Amino acid sequence: MVKVKVLSISFLIFLGCSFSIYAQISISDQEGYEIHPSAVLDLSSTDKGFLLPRMTTSERDEIDNPAQSLLIYNTVKRCIETYFAGGWHEFWCYEDDLCAGPGPEPCDDEASVTFTYNGDEITYGTVKGQNGTCWLDRNLGADKVAGMYDDSDAYGHLFQWGRGDDGHQERNSPTSEANACVDTDTPGHNTFLRAATACNFDWRTGHNDDLWQGDGGINDPCPSGWRLPTESELEAEMTAFTSNDYLGAYCSTLRFTRNGLRTGTNIGSMGCYWTSDPHSSINYGAMGMFFEFGDWDIEGLDRFYGCAVRCIKD
Repeated sequence: MVKVKVLSISFLIFLGCSFSIYAQISISDQEGYEIHPSAVLDLSSTDKGFLLPRMTTSERDEIDNPAQSLLIYNTVKRCIETYFAGGWHEFWCYEDDLCAGPGPEPCDDEASVTFTYNGDEITYGTVKGQNGTCWLDRNLGADKVAGMYDDSDAYGHLFQWGRGDDGHQERNSPTSEANACVDTDTPGHNTFLRAATACNFDWRTGHNDDLWQGDGGINDPCPSGWRLPTESELEAEMTAFTSNDYLGAYCSTLRFTRNGLRTGTNIGSMGCYWTSDPHSSINYGAMGMFFEFGDWDIEGLDRFYGCAVRCIKD
């Protein structure tokens, strides 16, 4: 039964003119139920509940201009989320044993790291990896440790291989026209440089394999004492996945996400993580851990691609 208590309504509705409605609405399966005076909407039942709109993260992000305090249930994260101050926030999330085995553990000698990144002082935690390695607990630019493989707050930024922390890595940074590249290691701007055959699929003309080599190397975006992983170090993490797919990547101690791969204005839904290693046989390529439609793998990627950076302790 639906009861609508109308306090005031203009009869001009019948004339097709503008009008205002001041109402309280109660929805109840109980005969004679009286709406509470403080409620604009009062739902009452003894055997039914209130069901929020249910959608995936990508469907949620397609909502146009969401209202402050809008509520939805995210079927990917398994979270009730609310929109506030320009972003979605988790109100409550279901946690279970989705990932079997021990969870992430902070490194014994350094539980957190404070450093300057993208102009701000930030603090990240640390996590133990394979073979006694120590990693930052999230991607550079991520707001938090991943709570699910499709946790957008844990995606972080997307770097072009070899470029420094100059702002180009932000997911909404400006994008150049196609075939744009520069003849310098430091472009001096925050534009994501689109490159193709004219630039040999690099953001830089005259390829430089010496970028990102070791702690404090040219354009190294990691904190002091940290660096990008090598191909073998990232592969060691991948081979320890419980399953060679997005769930195995997320359930690893490093909690990898499907963070996306950027080619310009487009950011795909796959996962992509850089190593510091140039490709051994393709002079414009570099090695990265990559996931698209099937398994995770280490393979050569074009250097103008935007991928995540996860730092390892030197």
